[in-house]
Amino acid sequence: MGGSALGQADRARMKRSGLIPLSTPDGLALLDAALAHDEPALVPTGWDLAAIRAQAQNAPAVLRSLVPLTAPQQTTTAAAPDLRRQLAELPPAERERAVLDLVREHTAVVLGRGGAATVDADLPFKDLGYDSLTSVELRNRLIAATGLRLAPALLFDHPTPARVARLLQDELAPAQTPPAALAQLERLEKALTEAPDTPELRSEIETRLKALAARMARPGHQDDDTEHLQTASVKELLSFIDQELA
Repeated sequence: MGGSALGQADRARMKRSGLIPLSTPDGLALLDAALAHDEPALVPTGWDLAAIRAQAQNAPAVLRSLVPLTAPQQTTTAAAPDLRRQLAELPPAERERAVLDLVREHTAVVLGRGGAATVDADLPFKDLGYDSLTSVELRNRLIAATGLRLAPALLFDHPTPARVARLLQDELAPAQTPPAALAQLERLEKALTEAPDTPELRSEIETRLKALAARMARPGHQDDDTEHLQTASVKELLSFIDQELA
């Protein structure tokens, strides 16, 4: 009843929240049942308990009593480190595209659309069909996906998917940090710790790393080598050290 006034995004949001659409006969029957009671506030509707259970951690308190609360999920707190690690392994252009695709995908889900490709990243959320309720839902979904603390006025301050993506990228992978190079160095560190533990090898590794550290300390080298380090494999990093000793 009244569903004809709802848009696609409204119906999709209600479905995700656990509301079950009522047929006209069911709605009238529930209205008759409500009129026979003296309670001041009744909610004559059907609920999809599986949908409520799936979002129990973020569901309104009045709905949490409908489903047993399981152990707290750790997905939100683990999301940011995992996402940061994934982004750190990507070149800058791919990193930017990955964050934008994440925002577009969640934007499309909230609107009940088919996927990220249906969302124009430069179109204002208002023109995409967002209202106050869908804005809050998108913010909550992005918090869950990234683990970041995002302001309630997120979509007001950053009114397009592209601008939201830039904010998330700045938080997850700050431009001043060379995350790809650090990720490669972590791989090198892991490879070295797994290498055979012999005095000869330890001495050679120590000598080569000291030589690299000395070069890194010289003024003016960083800009020349940063791009190479960001894309180098472990083998290429070792070769780079060899070149410095030549």
